[in-house]
Amino acid sequence: MDAADIRTSRPLLCVNDLSVALQRPGKSIPILHNISFELRAGETLALIGASGSGKSMTALALLDLLPKPLERTGGEIRFAGRQISGVSAGNLADLRGCDIAMIFQDPGAALNPVFRVGGQIVDVIKTHMKLPTRAAKARTFYLLRQMGFADRDSIYNSYPHELSGGMAQRVMIAMALSCNPRLIIADEPTTALDVTTQGKILKLILDLQRAKKFALLLISHDLSLVGSLADFVAVLQSGRVVESGAAARIMASPEHPHTRELVDSVLHISTMFPHETDA
Repeated sequence: MDAADIRTSRPLLCVNDLSVALQRPGKSIPILHNISFELRAGETLALIGASGSGKSMTALALLDLLPKPLERTGGEIRFAGRQISGVSAGNLADLRGCDIAMIFQDPGAALNPVFRVGGQIVDVIKTHMKLPTRAAKARTFYLLRQMGFADRDSIYNSYPHELSGGMAQRVMIAMALSCNPRLIIADEPTTALDVTTQGKILKLILDLQRAKKFALLLISHDLSLVGSLADFVAVLQSGRVVESGAAARIMASPEHPHTRELVDSVLHISTMFPHETDA
């Protein structure tokens, strides 16, 4: 999608001066500093940065999922024109999984180990779409087929530990898409997967985005992955956005020294391992 066309619409997600701190007895240690960005329907925005830069923490803060003693200390989050920062836990829980879904970087940890994966997807659909069990199960089988599973019965009845990493990630994607969300947050969705599986999963997500027009917030430390996938990029360093703009511009002519380091590292790796990078 052309960046100029995307930016004519109103933001679906608007984040202004989001700040997070680590709360300790007698002191508050800032972790995220005034994070701001916008995301529109049908758009892919990538949050890029090294490990520990604050990417995943930003995603958790958006959904009020920060573990203690982390705490959001400032900023405003608006979704579809509605302020969601500071709303009640019940109202935010209704929003999660329905209008906003998240693909976690470790599906093995995100899926409940004691329940079959099919039943977990059914529960999400019944909770948010208010469908009866039979209809929710039919939708689950439809989603599993979309994910490319040939033997849907076997996958439906499997426990998380019986699935490979790639299979579990596709189940997580099916769960994220189950209620037709308007925004998907994908936190390192291909971590620990081989290059071939990475490519298949990223293509699957983007093909579904084109078909369903949801907004995608893609979190990654790998600039080579998102450079050709994202419409826009925000680069984080030490809990701050140090550069943001159109992905093509940032990849071609980064302005901040940290962004230049990230881009240079991608170019260096592609020179050393051209076949692996092209795969």
